[in-house]
Amino acid sequence: MSNIYCALTVAQNAKFDLAREGNCYRSDCPACGRLHMTFAPSSSGGFYFSSPCYNQDGHHTGSGANLDFWLRSLGANGGNSQPAYLPTEHKPAKPLDIGMLTRIVHGAMPRLTKASAGGQYLYSRHITRATALAWKLGFGFWCKYEHQSIVIPWYAPDHGLVGVSHRLINPTTGQPKAPWQPGMAGRTAGLLCGWHTHQNRETLIIVEGVINAPSLYQAVGDFADILTPGSENCNPATWDMERLRQWKRVVVWADKRETSAAWGKALGTKLQITSMPNGVKVDANDMLRQGRLREFMESGLT
Repeated sequence: MSNIYCALTVAQNAKFDLAREGNCYRSDCPACGRLHMTFAPSSSGGFYFSSPCYNQDGHHTGSGANLDFWLRSLGANGGNSQPAYLPTEHKPAKPLDIGMLTRIVHGAMPRLTKASAGGQYLYSRHITRATALAWKLGFGFWCKYEHQSIVIPWYAPDHGLVGVSHRLINPTTGQPKAPWQPGMAGRTAGLLCGWHTHQNRETLIIVEGVINAPSLYQAVGDFADILTPGSENCNPATWDMERLRQWKRVVVWADKRETSAAWGKALGTKLQITSMPNGVKVDANDMLRQGRLREFMESGLT
């Protein structure tokens, strides 16, 4: 019996409802009920299954036997036993594999050709080749080659690589649009993407969204530096405020008014923009595609 078939048999015996997606299967996670548990063939010859709730990097590889042990320890068959390993927050932190992240970034950049799915995606977003090169964007995959993505490197102010995230090109229902590279869990607090593009401008714009940030760079990068925390689900208290307040003028832009207000309050700036002033979302990339992003920013900053 193949390992993948064995894994699926164990999952079905545990009364999981499996949905086929490409060459993998998905199911509701027994820990939280969300549709993010994955079963798929592994390049190591076994199978691959993922459940971010109880693993730091969300990935396991092995045989059907240890999947059965994992399910039983989680109580998936109606038992009351606790997981046989510590939750993420109590696990000793493993060193971040910067070498692996570097290989991901350097491998993804040359794959971002005009003809690639990644190149076509950025073209549809009106992101130019020059902007993609400046942000070191690449074309790759998230979740074992199942999901094509724009690969986004995150650098520290000293330009050292500290993380990698993805912008899925065609996310399915229930999937995050911009997930982190596996291994980044618990390491993202305080991170801001875009330090490597800075030119010591007088204005800093902190914007929600890993596509909105290069959009603003493309439109107003000649007079503003751009940073993004990625999602609005971040805590500005973790940002390096002393460094961020070195700019003469700081602008914040988030989808929700309350998020912009919270960021503005944390940074001491009243220059706050929302993508939904009238309940209809129009973000920075929308304005770039409409040809009015630079005019909009110039009118608000002059």
